[in-house]
Amino acid sequence: MIAELHQRGWTTAGEHLALTDAGRAAHAGLAQRIDETRGRLLNGLTREQYGETVRILSVMAANVEEDLARTR
Repeated sequence: MIAELHQRGWTTAGEHLALTDAGRAAHAGLAQRIDETRGRLLNGLTREQYGETVRILSVMAANVEEDLARTR
């Protein structure tokens, strides 16, 4: 994954990983798109309703994982 980011010119090469100006711009653009999508998805829901939805989906996912582990 890091190699792909570097190929795009979004990270520097060297001992420590850092974003380039292009990487920071890409990150900002993606963050904005995520915020916009989240806003559309959560329209009409309270934070509590969203939290409960995430909790329920987490329980369902854990149930599926547990079931898959038992059947292997």
